[in-house]
Amino acid sequence: MKIANNNASVIKRLANKSYKNNRSRNYLLIVSIAAVVTLLFSIISISFAQVDSEYLLAARRGGDLSTALLDRPTPEQYEKIKKLDYIDIVGKESYVNVGVKGDYEIFLGVVTDGVAYEKLYVPAFTDVQGTYPENEYEVMLPMRALDELGVKPEIGTVVSLDVVKDEGIQTTEEFILSGYFTEYVDPHTSPAVAFFSEAYLETANKSLENPDYLLMKQNDSLLFEETEEKLYNDIETIDDTQQFAAGDSIEYKTIENIYGDYDVMILLCVIIAVSVFLLINNIMQISLEKDVRELGLLRTIGTTKKQVFLIQQRQIIYITVFGLLIGSILAFLAIQLILPMFLRGLSSGSNVSVVDVLTFRVWLLFVVLGVAALIAVVSMLLPLTKINSISPKEALYFSQGKIKVSKKEIHAKKSVSIPKMAWRNITKNRGRFIKTVFSLFAASILCISSVMAIQILDYSNMYKDSPDFELSEDDYFNAYSTGPEDVFLNSEFVEEVRNIDGITDVDAAYEAYANIDLREEVWDPLMKAGEISLEEEPVRESGLRIVNDDEIEMFKKFVDDNNLDVDMDSFINGESVLNLQHHVFSEKMLEEAAATKGGTLTLYNKQGEEAGKYIFDGYLDINTRGFPKFKNMSTNTSYAPYILISEKGFERSGLYKTINRYSINVEKNKVLEVHETLNKLLNVRASEFIPEQLPQVGLFVKYIAEQEAVEYITSVRILLFSLSFILIGLAVLNYFNVMYTSLSSRRKELVVLESIGMTRGQLRTLLVSEGLQYGIVVTVLLGSIGSGILYLVSNFIQAGRAKIVFTYPTVAVGVLIVVVFIISILLPLLIYRKVEKQSIVERLSE
Repeated sequence: MKIANNNASVIKRLANKSYKNNRSRNYLLIVSIAAVVTLLFSIISISFAQVDSEYLLAARRGGDLSTALLDRPTPEQYEKIKKLDYIDIVGKESYVNVGVKGDYEIFLGVVTDGVAYEKLYVPAFTDVQGTYPENEYEVMLPMRALDELGVKPEIGTVVSLDVVKDEGIQTTEEFILSGYFTEYVDPHTSPAVAFFSEAYLETANKSLENPDYLLMKQNDSLLFEETEEKLYNDIETIDDTQQFAAGDSIEYKTIENIYGDYDVMILLCVIIAVSVFLLINNIMQISLEKDVRELGLLRTIGTTKKQVFLIQQRQIIYITVFGLLIGSILAFLAIQLILPMFLRGLSSGSNVSVVDVLTFRVWLLFVVLGVAALIAVVSMLLPLTKINSISPKEALYFSQGKIKVSKKEIHAKKSVSIPKMAWRNITKNRGRFIKTVFSLFAASILCISSVMAIQILDYSNMYKDSPDFELSEDDYFNAYSTGPEDVFLNSEFVEEVRNIDGITDVDAAYEAYANIDLREEVWDPLMKAGEISLEEEPVRESGLRIVNDDEIEMFKKFVDDNNLDVDMDSFINGESVLNLQHHVFSEKMLEEAAATKGGTLTLYNKQGEEAGKYIFDGYLDINTRGFPKFKNMSTNTSYAPYILISEKGFERSGLYKTINRYSINVEKNKVLEVHETLNKLLNVRASEFIPEQLPQVGLFVKYIAEQEAVEYITSVRILLFSLSFILIGLAVLNYFNVMYTSLSSRRKELVVLESIGMTRGQLRTLLVSEGLQYGIVVTVLLGSIGSGILYLVSNFIQAGRAKIVFTYPTVAVGVLIVVVFIISILLPLLIYRKVEKQSIVERLSE
């Protein structure tokens, strides 16, 4: 006959009783779980928002989302590419005309299919009004073009456009405005696009069945090298010159610019997760060690391991559920209310604000809840599993660690015994000691890293080495100058600037041009690729990038790192040159380009006289990863050919160079006066040019740039300091829990020590010594391992930004060390103060 029992009810009552008896512990655990949910969700949401805003910015500046293209595609190639799993979007595009106003291009006319327009172009625009053109003489124009034409943006308006078609014939045609939009392409780099109908394309005897290009967007995880390699392997090209040209995905470049790599964002979340894991694990382990005798008694009276486990399991479920619920509420409030207030100044430009794209992602919350639940359950189950492995007999006599302290040591006149006792106290449970030290160390590193990030991201530091003013001239116009005095920044103007009262020093950056003969064999690959043509004059201008002596080492390192076949000795000595190409060769054409190495290249001056013969050392792709960012060089990238030459090689040519950047530093108290004077001089100099020949001249003003960054850095400072404060709070909470439970469990031990002659003053010294030794260990770690970590963090934060030399954050480290020592000393004393109010008899009777 089986006797019914009510074990489930008993287990439930015991679990509830244990839960109530450990309220302080449970509150700490619930707060910890809620904290990890809120922190992880907020950090990842902010990261996504920052990436999204930078993504939109990059897309808007690029004009569309495409990251790869194929010229002259066939219908068969199109169908095959659509089926490739690493290509997310593929659309068709053909060019129909170029819109002009006088000598200026105001738009590039294109016809696209629905996929290219809706999925690649529209996401890069704002304020899209109307529809894509359908009828033959309908057009969709950018606001920039409408402003240039002086046309009011109203759908249905008749617009008269001057367009140049493929044949080079300029005509005036009337169109009906079917729509308009705002785009953000830099007008100095390329004109905006305008959309025409497929019916209009057919009037030029062209069709989207055979488009000029396929626009593609690859998977975000693929770099351009991988994308091109896959495409060349999977799709057969129609001839040697048909080319797949790809770039890194916008998302990858965005994350790389913000964090240095995907790993940094992940690393930050891992550190937080590990810190909270150790906190919860420590709290649970200490709590269970305190209750181990009670658990041993339950085992002695017949409770099975499974039943003991179920008692604790119920508590774990209660704690985890409450923590996740509270964390979800806090995460929602953080994203909807708190963070938007802090991030209002965090903007990427082009009307893209982080707040605008900061959204509450439900799927992300569930992912974070799953991770937090896993962290909580595992960190609480590990010590429970360990405790359950102890036999009932061992549990009844369980001690959290014993320290042998002789009476001789206690009464010794030398104080060395107390630090020794303190060290044995804090290291008797090595696991707990390591977790506590790691928690304090990790929080300290993140706090110092936040200070470093603020210093690096602060525009006052980013512009620290920038000049107070910088004049720049678009070098496109200087190609047509007949001498150094024809340019905007000529010697007379520069001398006037130099003589402005208050200027302390100036520095010039130069550019140069030469004539070349396209009939030389070294240019055949560019000719075949369609980049240059002999239909025009065979002698034409070419831009020169002069590598000065200070930049030779940077260029040499780039060549060595990429194992490039470049004769650096010949280049440095001015005997050889290279041509920079902007990723224009197909895979097969690269072999032909390599065969030109060793040929002869001749430079001519503007009068057609020979300036020098050079060994042609081949073509160099400027898009190669890690290509050096040369300073004091011509910035023109529109020329093909485009020649790289050393300082010695340029001097040998006898060609002249002109200024395209002029850096100016002034006395601090005269910045505003100099700015006003510069503007007057610029206006006077501009009046000397006719409008059609006026170069594009820019003026960078350091103090204005710094003022514009105030809101941005304030948002970053609040965000990072808040995160640091929370992490330091978690570390202190962990340390407090360790010290509190340690002293609580050692009450009788301390009473015994006091009863055999140790004074309360010596006990306080013992506790202070324990705290000091925690502080010393953390300090040693910060000075050793921490320094290396801070250096790496500095490199990550600086990735993609102005170069800032790593400076050890001595002040931040010093302040933090003092804080760690204060916390380490004060917490034990405050906890003991409550204990010492009781008499020895009262403490022994507990």
